[in-house]
Amino acid sequence: MITSAARFVASVLFLSGLDDLWVDLNFLFKPPDYEIPNLDEINSATKKKVAIFVPAWQESGVIGPMLRHSLQAIDYPDYDIFVGVYPNDQPTEKEVEEVSRIYPRVHKIVCPHDGPTNKADNLNWLFQGMRVYEKRVGWRYEIIVVHDSEDIIHPLSLKLYNFLLTSYDMVQIPVFPLEMPIFRHWVYGSYMDEFAENHTKDLLVRGKIGGLVPSAGVGTAFSRDALEELAEQYQNQIFNVQNLTEDYEIGVRLLSRHKKIIFLEGIKRRHGHRWVFETVATREYFPCRLREALRQKSRWIVGITLQTWEQSGWPGNLVQKYTIWRDRKALLTNLVNVLAYIVAFAWLLDFSLKKISGITFLSEPFFPHSSIWWWLIVADTIFMAERLFFRFFCVRRVYGRKQAWASLLRTFVSNWVNFLATTRAINNFVVTKVTGRVIPWTKTAHAFPTEEQLREYRRRLGELLVAKNLISENQLQEALSRQQESKKRLGEILIEAGYIQEEDLFIVLSEQQQVPWVEIDLWALDPSLKRVVSYELARQYSILPLARSNRELLVASPEVFSAEKREELQAVLGYKLHFRLTSPSDFLFHLERYYRLTDGRRLRLGSLLLSRRLISPEKLREALRQQKKSGRPLGVILLELNLIDQETLDLILAEQTKLLRFEPEALFIPLPLLIRLPEATARTLKALPVDSIGEVVLAASAQSEETVRIELEKYLGRRVFLVPMEENRLQKTIDLGYKRLREMGYQAQHLGDFLLSKGLLSNSALEGALEEQRLTGRKLGEILVNKQLISAEQLALSLAELRHLPFLKVNFRLINREFVRKHFFPSLLRERWFLPLYVNAHSELLVAMEDPLDFRTRELVSLLTRYPVAAGVASLNEIKQGIELVFGPAASHTLAT
Repeated sequence: MITSAARFVASVLFLSGLDDLWVDLNFLFKPPDYEIPNLDEINSATKKKVAIFVPAWQESGVIGPMLRHSLQAIDYPDYDIFVGVYPNDQPTEKEVEEVSRIYPRVHKIVCPHDGPTNKADNLNWLFQGMRVYEKRVGWRYEIIVVHDSEDIIHPLSLKLYNFLLTSYDMVQIPVFPLEMPIFRHWVYGSYMDEFAENHTKDLLVRGKIGGLVPSAGVGTAFSRDALEELAEQYQNQIFNVQNLTEDYEIGVRLLSRHKKIIFLEGIKRRHGHRWVFETVATREYFPCRLREALRQKSRWIVGITLQTWEQSGWPGNLVQKYTIWRDRKALLTNLVNVLAYIVAFAWLLDFSLKKISGITFLSEPFFPHSSIWWWLIVADTIFMAERLFFRFFCVRRVYGRKQAWASLLRTFVSNWVNFLATTRAINNFVVTKVTGRVIPWTKTAHAFPTEEQLREYRRRLGELLVAKNLISENQLQEALSRQQESKKRLGEILIEAGYIQEEDLFIVLSEQQQVPWVEIDLWALDPSLKRVVSYELARQYSILPLARSNRELLVASPEVFSAEKREELQAVLGYKLHFRLTSPSDFLFHLERYYRLTDGRRLRLGSLLLSRRLISPEKLREALRQQKKSGRPLGVILLELNLIDQETLDLILAEQTKLLRFEPEALFIPLPLLIRLPEATARTLKALPVDSIGEVVLAASAQSEETVRIELEKYLGRRVFLVPMEENRLQKTIDLGYKRLREMGYQAQHLGDFLLSKGLLSNSALEGALEEQRLTGRKLGEILVNKQLISAEQLALSLAELRHLPFLKVNFRLINREFVRKHFFPSLLRERWFLPLYVNAHSELLVAMEDPLDFRTRELVSLLTRYPVAAGVASLNEIKQGIELVFGPAASHTLAT
């Protein structure tokens, strides 16, 4: 009896092995009868309307994230999502409603009766709900796509369906479980192995030989005409409510009506100058626990092998019947595989006892040597090795080498799970036949991936930019080619080439990464948040605090934070963080200004102009955008754009000084203002220049006499507005300001006087330049060079001698480009015109500057907190050349794309 059973098992395995070998040979040698489409072809195909069906029962935990991600990820212009819910599932219904309020593409269809029914019933009601909606809006959906509430939909899948469904009636793309760690999820790993083999080999062969290609239940698209035919034939019951695997059964229904079905793995995409293959697949989670896996797999086995057999028989031609037989043979092979383990164990036990003690419990050998049974078992062993090889090959294609090696061990897990699921399926089917009870929708608990896991499946940045007509396809291909050579980020290359503006790029990036975009308003920032996020911390993590509520903090950043970095920062701050994406230039523009200004110095020039109705909000926003890009004073930009005149600007700035409660810190007073005014004069006048707004100097004064203002203007060469300040505090500020000036080794000598003393400039030339300075607010050195009164190198040499700093002749070969690119934004270098060179032997960061007096002390010592700064003066031309050398000729920003 035992021997007969063993030989029966060997025979079944041999026949099954022959069957599998024939499939493998077709996979290797039979070419498909279709061409794999390329990206250009699916992009250029006429777009038809698409309806996506998502049946949902008790899916409140996943349906919201799934819908939001799909709406952001799908690269297709004309589609809607219909979600089927039940009256007695309020949490799921509420989630769908919340998404549909924001996204009009999402439509909730409520089934007329309580759930759960089954997936087929839900899908049928979705079809009816879509018809009602079509009558209301007056259009027709030509393509129907089916997905589950935990699916990650491939961005290009709808374009692929649209292209193929002009020639086919049903399209199935691969479905792959998301990858999980090897040694912690053996049951889940068995799903990975089986789907990898089925969806990279078996279904492909079915298409090649003209057999049945069933629907997988997700990642399936139907032509509307094919479904309408089924609706007419089956009284609107398109999906069979009497079958637990309505997805498989609808493939059989379409087969019986001679419809064309295709399984396609992906497309060809141009990569540089060659075409590469890209898999277009649906990804999702599957059960990790044995109990849930048995529930799901037993349902599949009942529907595919028993109910469809009972309801549909053996339709189709001989080849199609053969592929249906391959599905139904699982009823036998799933049981025989485990019986083979028992036979092998019995043979091994008998062999061991015989060798050790000469005792045997077998009446006769299972497989006598050189007998037909012995050769049969040899063939089975070869077939097993061949099966393991192809499983390894398929898993490696999808998940890589490590998972492929693990799949060899997981084969035993797969066989045991399938054995238990088959026995459970047979039991359930028999019970329903005896009792007449319908098997309910045994729903599997679902999970949706985290943000980190979803990044791989989002639309590519380049595709989004092309889709939004921000760049052309040719520009994208050119940038991708340059990216291979330079290894720079795509966004950086596009901006360097002048193909796109930084703000446009980051708005699209925020859409791709699903991080909301924000345009920072300096005056709306809460000054108290400086105590929560220090300046050093803000620079280290590239964040700017926007708002706070209880223990939650809203921050802006030009970077997309990883989960690990987000958790690290939350631990440092002690707040739950919410992020907004902004452009690097916008971030840097506001970072320095926010931490530089105290509460009393928050000058709202734009707000005053708006309140007096002297400028429209739209024009002010445009001026602010230009200010962020150029770093120049807002007043100067408003004058250049002819948005206000000089008299209006003077009046508004004068009004600001009256509204100001000014408490300057000596640390923040720009040194050029102190150098122009001798200390003795400042004490006599009881006044001190403390800041500049556009072409106007603000001076704190203990007396508001007109003579004080006139005297200050003589020394400073600029228009002056006086700001009242208490005398004792003013004297203390004067003491600290000039003390800092002496500590830095600077003498209060004007650049013009220095050039005169060196014979580099005539009195008349200096007077003309000073007059232009008073009118424009530009720096004297810049005016002299532009008028060609001195050269850029003469200016640098003079500033170096005047500031008692070394003159640097920049050696471009010594610039540490990687260091500079890593730690500095080019927009920051251009805003103040300085160039970090390298870390010298004394561990100092050597920095070439146009004029070190453009830097407040705090900025100078914190350019890079890890290194002390050694400063020198270089010509502006060489600084510009160095920045271009490091970041490229059009560099203005470093991009985190």
